[in-house]
Amino acid sequence: MKNNLYIPKLNGRISVKVVKGIRLGYWEYLIELNNTSSKDSKDSNEKVNAGYRWTKSNHIDNNIAEQLADDPTIQICKNKIKNNGWQFNSYVTDNITFIQKPISYINNKNNFKNIGQENGGYISVLSNKINKKLFQDLGIKTNSTTIGQIELLDPFNYNNSDLSINSGVFYLVAYNIGIDKDIHSIKVYAACNGKCIQVQDLSEVNSASDVKIPRSLLDQTSNEDAMGYEIDSNFAPNISRYNSVYNDIKTNDEKSKSENSKSDDDKKE
Repeated sequence: MKNNLYIPKLNGRISVKVVKGIRLGYWEYLIELNNTSSKDSKDSNEKVNAGYRWTKSNHIDNNIAEQLADDPTIQICKNKIKNNGWQFNSYVTDNITFIQKPISYINNKNNFKNIGQENGGYISVLSNKINKKLFQDLGIKTNSTTIGQIELLDPFNYNNSDLSINSGVFYLVAYNIGIDKDIHSIKVYAACNGKCIQVQDLSEVNSASDVKIPRSLLDQTSNEDAMGYEIDSNFAPNISRYNSVYNDIKTNDEKSKSENSKSDDDKKE
């Protein structure tokens, strides 16, 4: 029987725009970071930079949204996490929903929680709800009881015959900043129940991008500034406004408050 493994992927046109948005956003972040630092005294530069590092994700999201704004096949959704006000974009095309993250998020095994143990972490909640059928169809077991176990699996090892995935999927488009402080690679991942697989590699698109960040700017940027800060999604936030793509996720303020209280008590121990 003919093997026909199908995994939904971002098409070429959208891939180019997403990569361009990530690169432009990172470039913009570096420019603003250096401009902000130059306005302050040398003694206060580190404090200013430390605060501004939180904005890298916003710069990237804003530029991805700008690149995709005129694409009729894309829906850009604005999301806000309760309790801390963190905002992020999600992008919907066909049956794919995706957000952007740094590769450091993917590499942290604690960022992917098992079903029923998400403690409100929004990426685990969304991944576990939306990607369950994807992982089942790929033959990847999702009944592990190990909290935070991450397995980077090659989906093409799962050669189910005549497989067609019609369910919606939730992807993480992850960029990797190399030792030269430029964006070295961009890959697409899907997670479910503590496991994570790579579904697409946009690194060639990244290498061929016409957005070239000046070497002079990269050289004057510290490693810490290049990496920036990213929010840890394991502290029980809830998304405060839901889009139709999350139609099977319910907001439960009382449960969120209870989980937050429990999380705070655990931290005190």
